[in-house]
Amino acid sequence: MALSTAAFADGAAARKNTMVSVYPAPGTPVVSPKTTFSFRYLKPGTLGPVKIFGSSSGRVAIKRRIVHSDRDGISIVPGRSFVPGETVSVYTRKNVRRANRGDFKVRVGEFYDTEQQIRDPLTPVTNGLKSRPDLKIPEIEVNSTSDKLAPGKYLVGLREGALAIFDGHGRISWLRRAVDGLSNAEFHTLRGRPVLTFFNQPTATKGSSYNILNQKYNRIYQVTAKNGYRTDLHEFQITPRNTALVLAYQTLKWNLSRFGGAENAALTDNIIQEIDLKTGAVMFEWHTLGNIGLNAASERPPSDGSAWDPAHINSIAWDGNSLLISARYTSSIYRVGRASARIRWILRGDGGKPNSFRMDPKIRFVGQHDVRRLSNGKISLFDNAEEFEGSSRSSRSSSATVISLSGKTKASRRAKLAGRYRHPGGSPSRATGGVEVEKNRNVVVSWGNLSGMTEFSPSGEVLFDAKLPSPSYRARKSQWHGIPRGRPAIASRDNGDGTVTVFASWNGSQDIARWVIMTGDGSDSPHQIGGSVWKNLETAVKVSGAETRVMAVAYDNKGERLGQSALAPIGKQVR
Repeated sequence: MALSTAAFADGAAARKNTMVSVYPAPGTPVVSPKTTFSFRYLKPGTLGPVKIFGSSSGRVAIKRRIVHSDRDGISIVPGRSFVPGETVSVYTRKNVRRANRGDFKVRVGEFYDTEQQIRDPLTPVTNGLKSRPDLKIPEIEVNSTSDKLAPGKYLVGLREGALAIFDGHGRISWLRRAVDGLSNAEFHTLRGRPVLTFFNQPTATKGSSYNILNQKYNRIYQVTAKNGYRTDLHEFQITPRNTALVLAYQTLKWNLSRFGGAENAALTDNIIQEIDLKTGAVMFEWHTLGNIGLNAASERPPSDGSAWDPAHINSIAWDGNSLLISARYTSSIYRVGRASARIRWILRGDGGKPNSFRMDPKIRFVGQHDVRRLSNGKISLFDNAEEFEGSSRSSRSSSATVISLSGKTKASRRAKLAGRYRHPGGSPSRATGGVEVEKNRNVVVSWGNLSGMTEFSPSGEVLFDAKLPSPSYRARKSQWHGIPRGRPAIASRDNGDGTVTVFASWNGSQDIARWVIMTGDGSDSPHQIGGSVWKNLETAVKVSGAETRVMAVAYDNKGERLGQSALAPIGKQVR
């Protein structure tokens, strides 16, 4: 149906002067058949009537309206799915950005039903800890450490099915098993409280999602992409307004003949969504298709007919009234206005076009990850240095790179190298990787596919360097204070020579400095027979004089008692 102000008899007169944004934005060339329409920057009760028509399906009723939790917007949920390939016309009485006097169109994509890579469910652990047979410590090989590290502990999500928090000596204080595959674990703040987030790989029974855990390691939210899209692992951020930024990839039919592909080729669109955690509504949606030109891609469509992903978004960062978006396959950073959903500038690192900045010749980044705006206004990123076809090849090292930007107009914009922290071995990283600048200006780097991580001083001195047992998508650091569930776990072994070895652990506690071992027979109060400093997730303590039962008591570095295990019979494992 053609756009017409006749959809409302008094449409023009009823519209307000206030600009309203709608997502997906008017003119979006591909939306999901299950799309909703989210109106932002208006009081929910002032939206007024909305009419929706599909060029094939006709009038579509509105199933419900979801008021956003910040009371600054509302989502319209259609009563049924749209027909793939049809054009959807939406009529409103509002002053909508990028619309024709409040009325606009979007096109419904024709999607390929691509299957996610299904991961095997968790299998029983072999050779686990004595006190926690369900857990097995991953080997973190620390090459160097220092007393000049930034405060806090590291968090990694290992590809071989483990999330781990550990200190500068590689000692693990929290371990969680996960389905094999990268899990993109991060520390965040939600409503003023620390939280921990990670990606759930899809299995045969569960789709992909993100978990948000509180300090007690309890899941408080499970977040998925909306509007019919599948959640992708590459990014999850909690915003200053306590919403979540998520990413989805969707393969669709597209004519790629002008790029050397087929007329009915498979093309991957990247979709960014901001999710209202309280209501599940979409508050923002942005697509690479229609915003990033296909000719900006570093490589052409695959010759084998597989899907072409010309952008490959891998990080999203909140940047005031905009978002900073990293596209790996264009080696570019895009600043996108949240209200307008338009690209404000482009910073490209491989020498290609387009680029909004005059570049310092010292700057080069290719296939980058993890772009962030720093508190001083500079930008940090992980340069994979993995040169694509069409780029001038080099033997550059992957690095954490800091860039200073200046200028507000096209003629005055400049990009200057402000810092570079190279891989200690001088190697490029084929995939993944991340960088985090700490409050003391130390720089924590995950080398992604190289299965290692490093913490640098601001001047570039290597303060900490470790080899990980498998790649970690990113590495983060925080003064996280987890509150473990339940009591400490204990196991013991009679050595047959009058001694007993006690194994103590308390998964998730960040404050244990010492274990004290008590004994008794259960008829009276237990008494101390030994102890040890905390050594790792599990600490083994050899004691003499044990009676029939033993107990482990955890203390912090101030001598305060944190918790105690059960008084367990010797030879038994008890949680």
